[in-house]
Amino acid sequence: MLAMVVMLSGCVTIDSVNQPSTATPGGSVDTSIKISLAYNTSGSYVSPALAVKIPNDWGVTSAYYTGTGGASGMSGYLTVNTSASNDIEAKNPSGGNYVWIGLSGAPRKVDITPAGGTVTVYLRVGTTRGNYKLNYSAGYYSGSWYWTDFDERPISVNTAPQAPGTPSGPATGATKTSYSYSATSTDPDGDSITYTFDWGDGTSGITGSVSSGSKGTTSKTWSSPGTYQVKAKAADSMGASSGWSPSLTVTISMPAGISVTSSQPGTEVYVDGILKGTAPNFVSDVTAGTHAVLCKKAGYDDFKKNVDVTGSGSVSVLCEMVKAGETPSGSNATVTAAASPTVTQTVTNGDKGPGIDYGTLGAAALVILIIAGILAYLWLKSDLRIIPKASSLAGDGVSTLPIKVQFANAFGRARTSGKNREVEIETTSGKIQKVVIPAGKEFAEAVLTSSTECGPVVITAKSGKQKASAKINFTCTEAGLSVEILPAEIPADGKSTAAVTVRIKDDAGRHITPLTERSINLTTTLGSVSTPAKIQPKSPSGTATLTSGTASGIATVKATMGAISGEGSATIGELARRFCMHCGATMSMEAHGCAKCGKTPPSDVDTKQCGTCGVVLPKIAKFCDKCGARQAAQ
Repeated sequence: MLAMVVMLSGCVTIDSVNQPSTATPGGSVDTSIKISLAYNTSGSYVSPALAVKIPNDWGVTSAYYTGTGGASGMSGYLTVNTSASNDIEAKNPSGGNYVWIGLSGAPRKVDITPAGGTVTVYLRVGTTRGNYKLNYSAGYYSGSWYWTDFDERPISVNTAPQAPGTPSGPATGATKTSYSYSATSTDPDGDSITYTFDWGDGTSGITGSVSSGSKGTTSKTWSSPGTYQVKAKAADSMGASSGWSPSLTVTISMPAGISVTSSQPGTEVYVDGILKGTAPNFVSDVTAGTHAVLCKKAGYDDFKKNVDVTGSGSVSVLCEMVKAGETPSGSNATVTAAASPTVTQTVTNGDKGPGIDYGTLGAAALVILIIAGILAYLWLKSDLRIIPKASSLAGDGVSTLPIKVQFANAFGRARTSGKNREVEIETTSGKIQKVVIPAGKEFAEAVLTSSTECGPVVITAKSGKQKASAKINFTCTEAGLSVEILPAEIPADGKSTAAVTVRIKDDAGRHITPLTERSINLTTTLGSVSTPAKIQPKSPSGTATLTSGTASGIATVKATMGAISGEGSATIGELARRFCMHCGATMSMEAHGCAKCGKTPPSDVDTKQCGTCGVVLPKIAKFCDKCGARQAAQ
């Protein structure tokens, strides 16, 4: 044990332990322990000591120590002693199966100043990986060992994964749109890996666990435009992390849409006759093309404007609201005087005064009343409508999409509900719950959660007798095909079959379920396979049949669908057979006699050995029943 000078009534305490929390297999651990000594002036010396206890299976191969802080002669090699001291074990706060490391030979007396000294222990780590605890005990020797203070520190012996390369994924995009990013790393120990992504906006994302060398993928939706530095790091299953990868610069802009502002607060904004809320408002759920913008506010003239939206960027519209009956200030509007009305004069019975055709006026008034009635009906009548915030959603089983539920008239104006109105909502895929439009409100918002199915999805809403529907797409990246063949081995008899199951995989290796029919072409290197295999909507897989031929070997079945493919294999085994020992003709294993010569296999107490394959045969056999070789005459 390490010896230091202290008086008889001295007390040895551990002030601090500076130990790393990780170590590389086969590497080293440098631990500094500060020890304080308190003693009286009796003049009797004892031997202060330090013990470091480690687990038996850690595999330490060597150790030594040095001392500082006024110490003298405080250096040497440590002995790895596999029989733990009972005194140390009894006072170990955590217990366990330990060895202890102490000085070789007799204890040494070392001068240490009253302020204390620092002991540095150097341990050479073995190759055994794992999570361990190192225990430190401080005490002194006075005929026996006395342990007066203890400390325990965890340490993980493990090699961290390599830092990933620059993440892969889109370098440009729009707000409120989900994008997938991937990273790849290798763990020297072959541990499974999870990836953490720093999105550059103060948030992060973590992937599921994948095997070493495999790609980890997760998605991100930015809410604000800007330039973001996306980077990733890898962590193995034991908790060791790599450094950060180089950054991928991602530029996020506002999505294509229409930005509407107004000179008057509370102005209602309609696009293509559908109420989108009040200004200011950014309308993103529009496609490229021409759209009609209408701004309405009570007491003001309607503002109308047609705008052209391209595939990227946004169009700005300022609604200059003018009070009804007023001319816009500073406007260049041209006021055209109304033409004089045409008066029809009719002279009857010598009446020389002007006459009015009341029949014509009555017909015109009737037409006006009919039109006014139709407009009033359309204005007051409201229909149920559902408006998804986007036309697509990632089919990952966790992404969500808000859906506005409202009642609106034929002009797209939302109607305020006079009472609570419950709306039942269903979806052909994913999950969604019913909503209630509260009294006094124009709409409620439902939330659709995607499934792992991919393809067109129909959302249906119902309230009383009214119904509404909308369509979106659950999107997935179809990256490959998996092929499974069961049973894995069939005989080469020209009739045995095996079932071939084909599934579609995404870019993370997960199986996905299509919502539309998929047709997959199949080929095989041996035998024959039925093709194509059809994956029906909402079915996770398609099936086909592999039929053996008479040739034996490995049958590789390749599946192809557009640009993606996958393979699976099965063994077509050689058909078992034997040979007639009389004429050498081929016989099936279950045949009682030879179909060629009609004889049954001979029996004889005397035997011989086939010179070709070594099998034991009756002495009178002319051919080997195993290999068919002709036998020498006896």
